[in-house]
Amino acid sequence: MDIVQLKRFLILAETGHFRRAAARLRISQPALTHSIKTLEEELGGEIFVRSSKGVTLSDCGRALVPRARAILNERERIGTEIRDIALGHTTRLTVGVAPYFSRRLFPNAVQSLLAEMPQVRLEVIEGHSDELRAALHEGRIDLAFCVLSPSIEADDALERQVTCTERYSVVARNKHPLFARKRIGDRDLAGYPWVVYDLQRTPAMYAELFRARGAAAPDCPVATLSLPLMAALVANTDHLALMPEDFVWPEIAASRLRRIVGHTLDVVGRGGIIWRRDGLRGEPVKSLARHIRSVCEQSQDKAPRRRGTTAGAMGE
Repeated sequence: MDIVQLKRFLILAETGHFRRAAARLRISQPALTHSIKTLEEELGGEIFVRSSKGVTLSDCGRALVPRARAILNERERIGTEIRDIALGHTTRLTVGVAPYFSRRLFPNAVQSLLAEMPQVRLEVIEGHSDELRAALHEGRIDLAFCVLSPSIEADDALERQVTCTERYSVVARNKHPLFARKRIGDRDLAGYPWVVYDLQRTPAMYAELFRARGAAAPDCPVATLSLPLMAALVANTDHLALMPEDFVWPEIAASRLRRIVGHTLDVVGRGGIIWRRDGLRGEPVKSLARHIRSVCEQSQDKAPRRRGTTAGAMGE
């Protein structure tokens, strides 16, 4: 098994057709067929299921995809780092961060890292927790700072360090009709549409939370993975949203958003650092992890203590 075979495998997996894959690779179709057949013989199993319409990945093929990407990404990064060292350039570090922590906690950690190690050149990728999990497996990032979703918690290939508890609040625009009420209960919240973070998982979690409180599941007509968009939509409509307090505090301070109180829908989630157990951890990685832990500790010390329901899908 070599790099060329893995590249050809990934292109064929993406296109699902030998002729189209061969055209993209600029090789003959027989050459691609021979390369894939040789790879399957070396692995001891079929990685594609053939049909008259093309090919689809087998179970073995699906297992190979993230591993092939990790090998190719690691090879590229090794080449880049060695060239940088040879030319006397600086250390490169690629980090994933979830939107929850990109506004305040993570920038503070980056500032401390660069003050300690000014030679570091940092590339930051913002993404959904499970997107960052996939990026770690594929070797595209060195570590991630994100909410610890159930899939991350169950991933034995990753090592996790819990650094903070993220508190969520239900927020609305400052002049929302709800604020005209003397008391706001769980059923009142269910009567308005919601903007949610992830259409696949979050509505089910909301339905469970509301039904446990004797209220109907709310309507969730808008879903987005963009926290700034969630905040903007809530600030300009009668939609509600459950959002991280650390992220929305500037909007609350500016009176664009307002926390809704009086209900029982308090949610908390765990945030932390994750990396591959078999990954290399150079000094910049260790230093950034240390600074993330430090800023989280300082933030937690200043935060008011509130009880809440543990977030599940909110971290997804």
